[in-house]
Amino acid sequence: MPQTDMEQGDWVAERIRRKVEAAAFDAAGLQVKVTVSIGVASTAIAGYDLDMLLRAADSALYAAKKRGRNRWLPLKRKRTQPFARSRDRL
Repeated sequence: MPQTDMEQGDWVAERIRRKVEAAAFDAAGLQVKVTVSIGVASTAIAGYDLDMLLRAADSALYAAKKRGRNRWLPLKRKRTQPFARSRDRL
């Protein structure tokens, strides 16, 4: 999100998480509750290269999933090694 710092990104991620958690979805006539895990990254940490920014958000997403369901997690600091590509995780 342009012109959004990490704190604002965290706020948006939490707002999305709460909205998804509160929603009920209809799946073949059944009410289904879902949750979401979100990774948050910023150019201040990952830089302006789009590929690196997406990798940073992906890394934060996998860290959030590792800590449990229904949460968001920001990428806290720069990494000294390149972020793994999403397809490398498959």
